[in-house]
Amino acid sequence: MEMLKISRAVIAISLAVAALQGCATLGVQPRNRAEVVVKTDDTVRLLHIGGREAQADFCLGEIVPVYRWYAGGRYVKYRETGKVKITRYEGEHYLEALLLEGDVKEGDMVRKAGGCLETMK
Repeated sequence: MEMLKISRAVIAISLAVAALQGCATLGVQPRNRAEVVVKTDDTVRLLHIGGREAQADFCLGEIVPVYRWYAGGRYVKYRETGKVKITRYEGEHYLEALLLEGDVKEGDMVRKAGGCLETMK
């Protein structure tokens, strides 16, 4: 009877490990995104991707990382390429940001996990 419990536990653990191997990362995935659509000098224009307004996800004055995706084996991976500071809202889904550092190109993505907190506004 004890051997049956041990074998079931080993099988359960093996299945859990096999299921987790399909995940590229096990951390919290950023749910708020904006794509770089235009870059001129130090100004970056972003298109907010999602159903909510950009103001709900990105705060004025907030500094956020910019990522570029690349194929890394079976999964898409992201590499940080710079940082921008959100300076202005343009309508419901567009943002303007100031390039602070790095190499940002059109098609890069701003990604973050949390929304805009009222205390940051």
